[in-house]
Amino acid sequence: MAALLALAACSDDGAGSGPSAVDPSVAVGLQPGQINTFKEVDTALSAAKTKAGSEVTVTCTAQPGNVKIPKPTFVVTPADGLKVAGAALKAERAGTYNVACTLNNVHKLTDVSPAQLVVVAGPAATIHTAVAPAKLASGDKFLVTCTGKDAFGNAVGKDDDKFSAEADPPELAKLDGALGGEGQKAGKGLVRCKLPDMAANAVVNAADLEVTPGTPVKTVATVTPGEIVAGEAGAEVKCAAYDAYGNPTSGDFTLDVPAGLTIAGTKLTGTKAGSYEVKCALPDVSDKQAAKLVVVPAPAVAWKMGVTPDQKVYKAEETIKTVALEEDKYGNVTKVAIESGVTVAPADMAKANGGGKSWDLLKDGYVTFTWTHPTLKTAAGSPSDSVKIKVDSTGPLVYIATPKRGETRDGDADVAVKGTVADELSALKSFVINGKQIKVGGDGSYAYVLSSVQGMNVILWEALDEHDNKSSGVQTYYYSTKWYPNDTTKPAEAHVTSGIGFWMSQDTIDAGPPHNHTNPKDLASVAEIVIGTMDLKSLVGGAPIAVNQGINGVFTVETVDIKSVTFGDKGINGGYPELGFTVITGGMHIKAKIHNLNIVLRMNVKTFGAAGWQEFLATSDWVNIETDLMLALDPKTKKVTSSLKNTKIKIQDFKVKLGANSLPNPLDKLVAGAVNLLLDIVQNLLGGAITGLIEQVLQDQIQKQLGAALGKAFENLALNTELPLKPFIGKGEEVKVKLNSALGLLTFKAGEGVLAGLDGSMTAPKKVAHEVLGSIGRAGCLMPKAKDIFNPSLKYALEVGLADDFVNQLLHALWNGGLLQMSIGAEALGSVDLSTYGVSDLSIKTDFLLQPMINTCLAKDGSLKLQVGDLKLNAKLKLGETPIDLWMYVTLQATAELKAVDNPTTKQKEIGFALKGIEIIEMEITEINAEAKGLKGVFVMLIKTLMVPKLLEGLGSGLGGFPLPELDLSALSPSIPKNTKLAIEVQAIVNDGGYTYLKGKVK
Repeated sequence: MAALLALAACSDDGAGSGPSAVDPSVAVGLQPGQINTFKEVDTALSAAKTKAGSEVTVTCTAQPGNVKIPKPTFVVTPADGLKVAGAALKAERAGTYNVACTLNNVHKLTDVSPAQLVVVAGPAATIHTAVAPAKLASGDKFLVTCTGKDAFGNAVGKDDDKFSAEADPPELAKLDGALGGEGQKAGKGLVRCKLPDMAANAVVNAADLEVTPGTPVKTVATVTPGEIVAGEAGAEVKCAAYDAYGNPTSGDFTLDVPAGLTIAGTKLTGTKAGSYEVKCALPDVSDKQAAKLVVVPAPAVAWKMGVTPDQKVYKAEETIKTVALEEDKYGNVTKVAIESGVTVAPADMAKANGGGKSWDLLKDGYVTFTWTHPTLKTAAGSPSDSVKIKVDSTGPLVYIATPKRGETRDGDADVAVKGTVADELSALKSFVINGKQIKVGGDGSYAYVLSSVQGMNVILWEALDEHDNKSSGVQTYYYSTKWYPNDTTKPAEAHVTSGIGFWMSQDTIDAGPPHNHTNPKDLASVAEIVIGTMDLKSLVGGAPIAVNQGINGVFTVETVDIKSVTFGDKGINGGYPELGFTVITGGMHIKAKIHNLNIVLRMNVKTFGAAGWQEFLATSDWVNIETDLMLALDPKTKKVTSSLKNTKIKIQDFKVKLGANSLPNPLDKLVAGAVNLLLDIVQNLLGGAITGLIEQVLQDQIQKQLGAALGKAFENLALNTELPLKPFIGKGEEVKVKLNSALGLLTFKAGEGVLAGLDGSMTAPKKVAHEVLGSIGRAGCLMPKAKDIFNPSLKYALEVGLADDFVNQLLHALWNGGLLQMSIGAEALGSVDLSTYGVSDLSIKTDFLLQPMINTCLAKDGSLKLQVGDLKLNAKLKLGETPIDLWMYVTLQATAELKAVDNPTTKQKEIGFALKGIEIIEMEITEINAEAKGLKGVFVMLIKTLMVPKLLEGLGSGLGGFPLPELDLSALSPSIPKNTKLAIEVQAIVNDGGYTYLKGKVK
């Protein structure tokens, strides 16, 4: 704050500060003459806001020097409402005040920016309360008006200090924060206003408030006494009403009296025993609290026999009690327990507990209970009476006459399901097959036509009698128009056309240079080894070439021998010929180049009784060969034949030089003198007979050796062996599955690759009693003109296709050989601890009526399903202390996938399949021991969740032992490293068109 040189606000030097002083400096507590050194004065307050009755200190500070004035002088505007006491101001009246310090020096200083002081009301000294209206009904609203003043007459309840109110007693009314209220408890009382800041001796004037009962919302009825005897003295009924806050109110009541009671004024009577509710009614009141009146029967005058619970039908193992139904003259019946003296007929239908206190029903049928009353007689006048009840705990009996359980079918796809439904005790309510209601004739017969699908066809039935006793079951048959015989002596008759398909791309035939001769990965590398290891000398032959030519009349050249023929340059392609294969229609186009062909020729000469020889070394840098090697499969012999077409062989001109010799005198001099003539003879031979001989040998060997080697490679795809397969769960004898196959397809797709197909079968000696049509065929999913053909994508280096029919033959062989007829115990479940389920002494015998099969005809995406129809199980175990011995049939379907797995022993790739999830599992229990009938549900749960999944898991691993086809390259030449094979490294598995394709690259 600043002060200006100005006149003082008052004409009196001491205005607002007491009497004036002779020396202005001394008057305000400064040194004499000091006051005139200041040019400004500032004002400060100890508080900017205060309540009436409080004090605020004023501080004046002179400038320059920031000197505090010991005895400050100041002016207050307005002057009324504050009292000055030295340097203090005492607030009395609410309002806003300006306080400005003054300094009576030569400059007459006044603070032109005074300090502002806000004064509010002090603590409330008096409070007045008013309510409107002062009298109201419970639930109605009212308003509270609060006024008050502090000790100085300032109005209170303003600014931040707000009024609130309270009721006395509190239950009289409910008040909110806005001084609104609602009447609650009827009666008289007070409402008081209050403030947070009130003087200790504040006087509060309360307002009177009267609350009367509100509109009734509830009625309450009472009856006295609460129990009466039929036909005798009655009970009094009284009515009361209450508003929303429980205040008693009144009204013109009417009574809601149920049938069976009679009202006369306020008295209730009745003759019908029972429990009744009586209510009082008022207009627009829905909440009616009833009074309970019990009418008990009068003394009995007659009786009849009964049982409890009273039902139309009972179930075996249910417990009942016999009762005497004692009736009074009004027809009221009292159930009196009969605990002894009851006779039962037939006697084996029920068992007494506690001498007759209750009865266990033992089996289905009709049972009669009889008893004699000691004091009463029946309506017919007899002390004895009987009650006959029906025990029916089973659903109708269903018999399927055709098709038989575990049947295999071909021919007409529409199959008539025929049989009978019977129930000796109750009427049939409904009969359903595969979700469709079936009409049943009066004689119990039925017929239903089922349109068969390829593979497993399920007949899932359910029958209900009139009492909703249910029986259900499942039965299956396999259908197809294609079945393969199982005869180990005639395996060819069971061949699946291209049961195993093999695709080799152009890159698999020839991956391009440089070729690997240590670990060949394509056929071109193998061909280079085959050609590169040929012994041309032995192929050319050892017979000498006759010449008989005289030289200068002094000696004669009689014959020329080929001593050696070698080829290859270690600096080029490792010394092997360079070959390139391109797939063409019907075979392969071959380009070959042989480097560094060397021939050693020995010329035999003689003269006048002396004989000797001279060798010559002939060298050609290269031999170029180009030909079409045609490969064809003989459909009868299943052998591959080869031939050459368009063959071109070009040998570079030979360079000849002298070699070693053995020439006795005088031949040495004679030969030396005629070297040029001898070289001419050699060149003529090389350009004629010898070159022609080598060309013929090369052409012949390419056809015979290379053609034979490639043909053998394809023929060697065929697998012909016995696979000893052991039980996949538990112990037992192994089954020798006969794998028979022959090359049945060999197609060369120009520029793309080679398709090879093996016609194959899997058979095993029959060890099961069940008769079937054979191993099931896919038959194009029964689509007209559809065929299951090997049709790979041709997008991978190698693809192996397994026909569904071929895999099903393997499953059929396992089944036919008895490998699925098992006796297994708890150990078969692996790490599953059966004791946690209360199971012990587990023993299961399996009997597959039908082979497990794979099916790719069911889903639009061709995904693979594993189906098992009519698996018969005999399970024995203990569940807790209860022995269980049951026979059942299981039908199931699971999603699966074929996969390639490594045999840990042979290290070979084998075929197996993994289960991905069970989709269908239906069961029919055909026999169970009496003690375990109540535990059916528990056992079914164990079968579904533990035993069947483990059984299927074992079945999937049971396919191990069937190897994937491979090209055994080491069998083509002794020079090829042992165990060199063209095998697949699987990258993808796809189901398509009846085949599972394993797609990948060369391993």
